[in-house]
Amino acid sequence: LDNNLTKALVDNTDVASNLRDVSLSPEAGSKILTDVVSQMEGTSIEGTILSLENLEGGAISVIDTKYDNEGYPEANGDSFNNPTNVPIGVEAMTTNNPDGKFNVSTRMAAGRLGQGTVEAIQSTFGIHEITGHGIKGIPGGSGESAAYKLEYNNKATYNKLNPLQQYRIKKGSGQ
Repeated sequence: LDNNLTKALVDNTDVASNLRDVSLSPEAGSKILTDVVSQMEGTSIEGTILSLENLEGGAISVIDTKYDNEGYPEANGDSFNNPTNVPIGVEAMTTNNPDGKFNVSTRMAAGRLGQGTVEAIQSTFGIHEITGHGIKGIPGGSGESAAYKLEYNNKATYNKLNPLQQYRIKKGSGQ
């Protein structure tokens, strides 16, 4: 199916409205993210093979954020798979453990994942976080541009991202 056609057919229906209101548990969010990234298992990203073998707990860790009635972040809610306390506004975060494992964590917003497409999940979690920060050990901060460069150079995912996502990655990579 053509994703754009399907989206156009259901966008203004009760079905679409109900889907937008769905709230996931952190475990369900983790399973979705991990499954989508696992479809890239064995893919070469600039000579590095993407593998979930050393992913802590075998899954992407998720923590939920609760919001008050006015829409302000209130506190951390439920979590799954030992997530780090990802700052609000940060898409994902990787922590490398002394035992060679790495923890990839993300934050949901009131039961909703922030990534909109398979390619966005694969780019952010599979390429940037797991391959870049986890497997290759690219440090955050000063090394962040190298992880963004991995995303920018992987045209199989990059070309399918929306213009804002492409802009963010291109800018982050220094291109």
